[in-house]
Amino acid sequence: MSAMNILQQEGLYVAVLRPDLILLDLNLPKKSCFEKLAEINSAPKLKMIPVVIMTT
Repeated sequence: MSAMNILQQEGLYVAVLRPDLILLDLNLPKKSCFEKLAEINSAPKLKMIPVVIMTT
């Protein structure tokens, strides 16, 4: 399962509703938070969703 598949409503996630807000952890394990943010902002359907970056 990929977060981007869910957000873009692809494959098994066609019927899933898009969130009104996206929370990103600054310390993501695989891709950096900024790579994910760029990926979200490059998708026309997603770039209007507010993104909050959080950390501990």
